[in-house]
Amino acid sequence: MPPQTTNCPIALLLLTLIFTSLLLPPSCRRYHLAFPLYFCSYLPTTSWCHRSSPSRRTPSSTLYPMPPQTTNCPIALLLLTLIFTSLLLPTALAGIACPCQDKTLCTHLSLPARPELFAFGIEDYEHYDYTHLTTVALWKLNDPQIFCYAHQRNVRVVLLVTIDVKKLLNITYQQEWLRALPGISSPTLYDGINIDFESPVSRNSPESKALTSLVAAARATYQRSSFPDAQVTLDVAWSADCIDGRCYDYAALAESVDFFVLMDYDQRSQVKVGPCIAYANSDPRLLVSGYSTYRSLGIPNDKMVVGLPWYGYDYPCLSRKNSTICPIELHPFRGVSCSDAAGRQVPFYKIEQQLSSLGIEAQNNAGTP
Repeated sequence: MPPQTTNCPIALLLLTLIFTSLLLPPSCRRYHLAFPLYFCSYLPTTSWCHRSSPSRRTPSSTLYPMPPQTTNCPIALLLLTLIFTSLLLPTALAGIACPCQDKTLCTHLSLPARPELFAFGIEDYEHYDYTHLTTVALWKLNDPQIFCYAHQRNVRVVLLVTIDVKKLLNITYQQEWLRALPGISSPTLYDGINIDFESPVSRNSPESKALTSLVAAARATYQRSSFPDAQVTLDVAWSADCIDGRCYDYAALAESVDFFVLMDYDQRSQVKVGPCIAYANSDPRLLVSGYSTYRSLGIPNDKMVVGLPWYGYDYPCLSRKNSTICPIELHPFRGVSCSDAAGRQVPFYKIEQQLSSLGIEAQNNAGTP
């Protein structure tokens, strides 16, 4: 959210005026009929609490003696300030440690909808191109300075969260999961969440309906909180056609999130058609066809962000009778005998290093090297 620190003195004053009247000792209270709030004041020379009006003193017959307790006023005022300020003041000032020299960078970003360039789990965050980057999703926080660096450039930082499919139908688990979201039960510097749920779920099953309800509850929980514009996104398979057994209600899920992140990688997680051979990690043709499955559900373009890999796979070939075909071992995954588990992931920079010595050999039918 935009900085709101200018409201702090006003909020503090109102808290002091209202709650002092409720919690201070009776002998410390005095109020004016013309103003419907109580004020704490010292009464060092009298043991009386006077109820007065701007025009006249209350008759002495209506005064009620009380024991002097004025020395408690400063202590009570301090306690009120500490307690209620932590509850009602802006998040950036509610006790959370701000790592930034400019404290306004520790407030949540409130930005209009825009084209997204979404990055997962970056480490050397200073080296990325923030002129195009819009959101960074972190599995864990290694350096709090990323909030300062990103927020200064209007880039969101969101926390990647998961859901335990074995507990998905457990109401207590759902409630605890919602309370644990960043910014709900405790202050946070994150600008929202990215939900990474990849477990197999049958179509129209109780688990599928529970997933839809839980994601909707996450959105509603944020909207009711002091963090209503939190970004909520969901990672989905490269196609809506039950890839890896992920038979979710994508149309309903799309209504509760800012956008989907289409996982247009690991497309060989289940090889159901054709021979078991090494193949492209991200086939452009599958990307287009998978995208079309979401569009056919009525999900608009601005609800989808294409996720592309910065890695490939290294497969041991069982034989090399043909220079363009590499048969691989069978490695079952979720009921399918052939999968990319037969290979190992290789970062793109290492692939670049190998290209200079090995050269590039394209798989024409995949449209990619």
